[in-house]
Amino acid sequence: MWTTTGDGTLRFYRGQLSGTHPVDGPSTQVDGSGWNTIITIA
Repeated sequence: MWTTTGDGTLRFYRGQLSGTHPVDGPSTQVDGSGWNTIITIA
């Protein structure tokens, strides 16, 4: 999942499985600031 934070940082969250259920995985900062005006990432 791709997300933006309140300060405009772009982050990627890698999903994982715990048994057969999805759980949050670790996140990676992809880019610094300026992404807080983006509404949709396709």
